[in-house]
Amino acid sequence: MQLKLAHRREKFCCLLFLDIDGLKHINDTLGHEVVNRIVSRRQEAEGRRQKGKASL
Repeated sequence: MQLKLAHRREKFCCLLFLDIDGLKHINDTLGHEVVNRIVSRRQEAEGRRQKGKASL
């Protein structure tokens, strides 16, 4: 659905797969909210890392 919307609006769309060790255990014990925060922080860190590479 998002790909079709992006195509119709002539925009880019990105799909991200993350493989974070122990994520299922964290989700099962601490819940989705904690996992969402972990994933969000991981995305921010990766964005900073990529931005640093782009400026080289």
